Amino acid sequence: MIRRAPRSTQSRSSAASDVYTRRHRCQAEHVEAFGVASACSLARIPFGAVLSVTHVVGSHAKPDFTKHHRDATLAAAECFLSWLHGGAAGLPH
Repeated sequence: MIRRAPRSTQSRSSAASDVYTRRHRCQAEHVEAFGVASACSLARIPFGAVLSVTHVVGSHAKPDFTKHHRDATLAAAECFLSWLHGGAAGLPH
């Protein structure tokens, strides 16, 4: 007989994140941006976010973050500036 370790109780935010991930079929998430986007949606305020991925959660997260965060930040800034200089499509004028 194989015994399994008891499952730990999932936090409310972790459970909500799992539901969101399944519903939207995404492979990445940003809980803070999702919260702001949800609040903006309820208030009918336009919202946009440019996010970059620096690492995968796990044992190599910290060295990967250290290795990639500068390039990821510059890529996100370049994306945002390109959108802004292109007329900020989707933003009410």
